[in-house]
Amino acid sequence: MVSTYTKKVTKYLKEIGETSKRVLDVTKEDDIWLGVQDKEKRHSTFFSSDITFQMTNSKILVFQICDSESTDPKKIFGDFFTSFLSREVSKIYFITPQNREEYVRNICKIIKHILIKKIKVDGKKIVKYEIFGITEDPNEMKNQIMEKLIKEKITQSPLKTSPKSNKKESEPYMEEKALTEMMDYFKERTSIIEANLKRAEKELKERKRLGKKRGLKESHVIPEGYIDRNKDLEEQIKISKEQLKECEKTIEDIKKAIEDI
Repeated sequence: MVSTYTKKVTKYLKEIGETSKRVLDVTKEDDIWLGVQDKEKRHSTFFSSDITFQMTNSKILVFQICDSESTDPKKIFGDFFTSFLSREVSKIYFITPQNREEYVRNICKIIKHILIKKIKVDGKKIVKYEIFGITEDPNEMKNQIMEKLIKEKITQSPLKTSPKSNKKESEPYMEEKALTEMMDYFKERTSIIEANLKRAEKELKERKRLGKKRGLKESHVIPEGYIDRNKDLEEQIKISKEQLKECEKTIEDIKKAIEDI
């Protein structure tokens, strides 16, 4: 059963991520590939994140929520252990009530020590992590999460009015200013999506060219559980094209709204 703490933290992370210019996409309960397969490539290993941010600079940030009701140390240990080994993730944030922050921090230290000293994993290959001790007070929770994300440069500070100016700006001007800022955001997002789309199309074209050169056929049987990079790219291209259409439509709607002011 999901706790109230987990629900609220998840909600606020999603809200902040979706309004940040630095976050391209927000996903709940995402399956993150560890980059591990068996020798026959039939099975892949994943771990499930509570919230995943795909940043505009292509970095993947994962948030794992460790609430007061997570009392099974084995489960926590297992989640942390797999998280640290992910090849796709740039950084992991463990969010916990403030009274458990030190406990979670110690678990992380123990796991890192085991990976480096006992299993001989290269310390540079272990994903970076951070612990966020967040209050359980619903009135302060969102502000604390926002402060942590601003400090990590995941989101920007909320816009503030200049203390030097006491003049009240007219409502039409403020509305136009807000719409212009929104349009700039969608233009920036469009550029990022176009760049990602171009890279994916180029990679897919090259992979198909190499496939023909090696004599591979489209009907080539792929083992169950094998990660088909071509299909992943095709799906990525499809999603990017849909996102582009949405952005372009939104920009046109904003332009019309500005003209109507």
